[in-house]
Amino acid sequence: MTTTPNDPSGSPLATAAVSALAQACAQLAKTRDDFRAQALRDDLPAWPPDTPEAQARELAIESVCAIYLGERSSNPSPSGVVCISEETAVLAQAFAQAKTTFAACVGEIKGALPPAAKNVTLTKLLTDDSHGPYVRDKRVQKALARVHFADVDLTAAYRRVRLYHQAEAVSFFWQVNRREVLRVTPAQAKAMVEKRFKRPEQANELAMALQLLATHRKDLARVRNQPTPQLRANVYYYHDGERRRELIPTPIPVLVVGDALPRRRWPGSVDNKIENLPRTGENRVADTPLIPALGLYPYAKDVH
Repeated sequence: MTTTPNDPSGSPLATAAVSALAQACAQLAKTRDDFRAQALRDDLPAWPPDTPEAQARELAIESVCAIYLGERSSNPSPSGVVCISEETAVLAQAFAQAKTTFAACVGEIKGALPPAAKNVTLTKLLTDDSHGPYVRDKRVQKALARVHFADVDLTAAYRRVRLYHQAEAVSFFWQVNRREVLRVTPAQAKAMVEKRFKRPEQANELAMALQLLATHRKDLARVRNQPTPQLRANVYYYHDGERRRELIPTPIPVLVVGDALPRRRWPGSVDNKIENLPRTGENRVADTPLIPALGLYPYAKDVH
């Protein structure tokens, strides 16, 4: 039988892939709850910086366990270190595997999306009938509702659980990238403008931008902000008797197996870590952009 996008029996999103996603979502929640309960029972130290000692362990574990929207809003610390028992480590590994499986299920569905659905968020597509005709199977809708898929914070659910059995030291630092400034010729700027404002309804914006370029006729600086500073850590640990070092992102605390915290260093606040635009010499960039939508600035020497 030939199927159409309106036929739920023929939609890959309404059958095996989404069913697998619902199962993965349920397993993610179960393994998270099992790990959290056991981790809170461990009478072991935790170190989330700038956190009251009485709340340190609970807040750190909640940070590791966050998978739903809004769950980390009350946690003032972005990371840290948590000691766990061997029994808890087994549950942490199960939680980590559930995260991997969940991410794979989401990836499979995203890869199967028809072109018309590419601009619709996955949660909206799978939980809102108004964005059909891709998901019409009510059984699937009910399954996703039961596992609260719409409440899952995909970014939090994708975060890896970092677990070390013989951690010696954890040294945190902020990885900071300055703003990227590229010199752009008038011809390159014109091509960028034409590409940016190519839709018919943008004709006025295109004309205005081209007029500005025609008036300036000099090289411009394209300013692009690099990603915000990322908290990372060098973890020194032993594996099979060999001392190793691993550089990792640490949006959530690191888990270490044992009853003693490893040596650790915290970098403090990220305030004032980002460098500003070039403000001296020939490369000094003007304060006001020529074409804000593209981050195109004149050089200060060319502004009269």
